[in-house]
Amino acid sequence: MDANLDYEARTYDLGEWLTGPWVQQPVESPDGDHYTVTHKASGQLLATLPDWAGSIALWMCVARDAFPALLADNEQLRADNEGLTKRLHDAAMTRTWTNEDGKKFVFVEDIAPALLGTDAKKEQT
Repeated sequence: MDANLDYEARTYDLGEWLTGPWVQQPVESPDGDHYTVTHKASGQLLATLPDWAGSIALWMCVARDAFPALLADNEQLRADNEGLTKRLHDAAMTRTWTNEDGKKFVFVEDIAPALLGTDAKKEQT
């Protein structure tokens, strides 16, 4: 998720009356069958959709309930990515050695702590 969209989603205030589950219901009427999406606790009508859009009405309800968990997952993934990026940077900064023919190399013992996210000083004790 784009950082701007993430920020917008977190700061958009839907209002207290929208907290809690939303429900979709098929409605038969002389004017034409359709679906409604309502706030379960208050009965507030949120949307009316044509009869062919029942799956969209259901998606609206499920997505509303799942959205906070998706934002939390996105935040965790961003944090994990930052941690992995730092570990890769630390691994790239590991001291290199040069052998007789000029080729550079690293020792596993030198690079492992950075890649594994462990403390090299603790491992030596």
